[in-house]
Amino acid sequence: FSPVGDLMWSRARKFPALVNCTAIDWFQQWPMGALLNVAAKFLAPVEQLGLADSAIRAPITDFFPFTYEAINELSRSFYDTERRYAYSTPKSFLESLKLYTTMLEEKVDLLADKKQRLSIGLVK
Repeated sequence: FSPVGDLMWSRARKFPALVNCTAIDWFQQWPMGALLNVAAKFLAPVEQLGLADSAIRAPITDFFPFTYEAINELSRSFYDTERRYAYSTPKSFLESLKLYTTMLEEKVDLLADKKQRLSIGLVK
């Protein structure tokens, strides 16, 4: 049974490339409020940003949805000038959050190591 009818089923059986070589463009934009909530949720466990209402955490949380929207605007202008798509998906937004948290942890560990080396050097 096919919801589009028997004709589509028959054509798909005769010409399998109709189904196999089809890409469906299901990329839909997230609303700004949803982006903000997702960024706040993913950055919540990061202790280095301070408390939930700190002066450091709020601008960083606001920055991620802004960059996602800016990238989408640039993608639209890229399509207008080059007639080529550049996709920015919700997955890429989540990956940017993950990359930020990973890099922040690495930098904090590096600074803690340097601080320890400096304090040991001053004691000697």
